[in-house]
Amino acid sequence: MCTIKDDMITVFNFTDYKKYLSEKLAEIGKTERGLKQKVADHIGCQASYLSQVLNGKPDFTLDQAFKLNQVLHHDKVEAKYFILLVELSRAATKELKTFFLDQIKELQQMRFDLKKRLRDTDHISNEDANKYYSTWFYSAIHIALAIPEYQNSKALSQKLHLPEDIVVEVIRFLESCGLIENIKGQYQFTKKRIHLDRNSDFVHRSHINWRSQSLQSVEKNLKSDLHFSTVFAVSKDDFENIKEVFIQAIESARKIMPPSPSEEICAITLDVFKY
Repeated sequence: MCTIKDDMITVFNFTDYKKYLSEKLAEIGKTERGLKQKVADHIGCQASYLSQVLNGKPDFTLDQAFKLNQVLHHDKVEAKYFILLVELSRAATKELKTFFLDQIKELQQMRFDLKKRLRDTDHISNEDANKYYSTWFYSAIHIALAIPEYQNSKALSQKLHLPEDIVVEVIRFLESCGLIENIKGQYQFTKKRIHLDRNSDFVHRSHINWRSQSLQSVEKNLKSDLHFSTVFAVSKDDFENIKEVFIQAIESARKIMPPSPSEEICAITLDVFKY
């Protein structure tokens, strides 16, 4: 299956699906050879017919438009909007065109209202936080996008050993809940944060998610990684003193993190506990 990942050009900025596809494919074609042939193969037509549609009167069928949604990795709202654009182009009467155009304008307004609400809040919703902490790779992809070389789904897929479709889905989610935004083709973090109470279930889940990754790192036994486990018996007072040592180490590490250039994806898990 041909897969296309590019967010510099968004379908919501167009009311002509042919113009949207032409600009989208032209942008992606700069880095991917034989793109039109791949797209044509996926939707079941000749590359020459694809060019005719983009440059002439023929229109794609709704089945072909549906397959194009898959190729372009449109989410549900984008897919609905794109289908409406195709239906608008295929409509034979002025009344029918007006019918589809009204629906297109409604989706545009809904999207504008959603983006406005996202800008007006500092924290993501509990529903989005629940999804964010459902597994480790949401936060991993989120942080990895701060590294220039991982600003695309293919590189992230290879780095994190995840299917590319999952990476694309997560990036879409991070955008939809306002944690990242695409500015001139580069993903940037927004001011929106995930506020977690100490007793939040999300905190517990985050601990579990990353400790599972820590165990996988132990199995790999890479020289670059550091793992330390020990069991010991000390006085009650010294147990508190040992915890304080690690707390200070965490505070020192946190001071290093923010100004440090984003070059590597790293994780720290630490447990000091009594039986």
